[in-house]
Formats: sequence, structure tokens, C-alpha cells
Amino acid sequence: MNIKKTLFSALACLLLITGSAYASVVKFTENNNRSDSFADGTFSKNLSHTYGDGFYANNSTQAFNGYGQNGEFILFNSAVQLISLQLADWQYITSTTVSLYDAAQNLLGSQTVASNTLQTLTFNTNNVTKLVFTFTGGTPNLYGDGRLVGWFIVDNITYGPNQSVPEPAGIALLGLGLAAMYLRRKKMI
Repeated sequence: MNIKKTLFSALACLLLITGSAYASVVKFTENNNRSDSFADGTFSKNLSHTYGDGFYANNSTQAFNGYGQNGEFILFNSAVQLISLQLADWQYITSTTVSLYDAAQNLLGSQTVASNTLQTLTFNTNNVTKLVFTFTGGTPNLYGDGRLVGWFIVDNITYGPNQSVPEPAGIALLGLGLAAMYLRRKKMI
């Protein structure tokens, strides 16, 4: 076995150990309709208990929080790796924060945007089951119910399966195996 084949085998083994990743993008119902679910989860709705709030699509990957509701969220059916998303304040908002939670409702991380242009937030965070969107600012009593309301836009919510990181012992064993293979082939020459 030549060195090229050995290196190719090593690369193939590393790819198998780390797992093959695929990325998906959350899809919203189009035509300004409220989205209730997507392939791998659901969206919050009717948080105000008065209005049909939730996520309303601008297009298949972009939506806004209907009726200006604060605290809208997205639930994944099973834990995922949240890779990234785009977020922008739209109307009456000072800043918008997206917070990531695991199944036990532990906060995994958060990021905040204070801009009316879409900003890409990169997370690469495993075990995410819930995304919560909260904003500061807002305009009071727009609907006559005393709520502060404001609008944000979210786009390109990209996620995939949880990524496992090879343990050091596993990498060491792979290295020993490759070294043994190399020495055995060298001895045969």
C-alpha cells in the first residue's frame, strides 16, 4: 500500500468517526400565512391569547413575528446543531435576542442584534431544541391591550444533526492503527 492510499484510508476513517453532516433550513409557509410547523419542528402561535400571532412568511426561508408579539419561539422535534441564522430588527425595536435551549430548558447561548439589516449569527451549538426570540423597545398599546409590540425578521435558520467530536482516545487508537499499518507495509517492501 502506498502512502497516498494510506492517507486516503486515514481521511475516510476520520470522516466516519466525525459523522457526515447535512444542513437543513427551516421552511415557512409562504404567502404571508402563519406557519405552524416545518419538517423538523413547530412554531409558537397565539402567545397573546387574543391575536393570531406566530411566524408569518415573507418567503420560504424568511418570516416576521406576527402582531408584533415578543417571545415567539421555534421548537425542534429532537435535538439539533443550530448552525446559523439571520436576524434583523424591523419596526419599533431597539434590539432582538435569540436564545438557545436544550430539552431540559438549560440556556446554551444567545446572541443579540441591534440593526435593521439582516445580520448573520453563527452558533454551531449542539443539543438545541428551542429558539426563543425576545426584543427590547417596542411601541406600547398599539392593539389596545397594553402589550409592547415590535417586529423582527428571521431568515435562513440553518441546522443539522448534532455533531460528535472524536474523543482523544479514539484519535490515538486511529493513529496507532495507521502507524502499525504503515510499519507493516514498510516491512513487506
